[in-house]
Amino acid sequence: MSNSISLEVGSVIDFVNTKYSNNPNFRRYVGFAERDLPFQIFKELFHSNEIKNVAELNSKLNEANNAINTWNSTFETKRDEVENLENKLEEYKTKYDFVLLNKWFKQRYEQKKEELKSRKEGYSAFGAMLFFTPLCSLALFIF
Repeated sequence: MSNSISLEVGSVIDFVNTKYSNNPNFRRYVGFAERDLPFQIFKELFHSNEIKNVAELNSKLNEANNAINTWNSTFETKRDEVENLENKLEEYKTKYDFVLLNKWFKQRYEQKKEELKSRKEGYSAFGAMLFFTPLCSLALFIF
């Protein structure tokens, strides 16, 4: 048994030729089958809904690819913009933290200045009391 079907096809053609060669419509049918039938089959397939659906599917896939490519390019741009905004926000945060820290140091300085002033007054009063107490005692003792 051969793997090629050409031997079987050739024997079928020989059989049909010898059997139906006297039939007047035979040549017309064979001519149609050899020349026109493949084109008719191809025409039927080409105009069928399945081929139209494949063509539509192909155009839809192209549209989807274009949309994905557009989205990817805009996504890259938007991602870069977001990264720039994050960097600016971090910079502003650092500046704002510095401003708040500076404000806190200024408030702390004013508070410590007030504390120093009140302590200075308290120590001055205590020192004056320590100085004048023996003087007053001495003055009372002498007079």
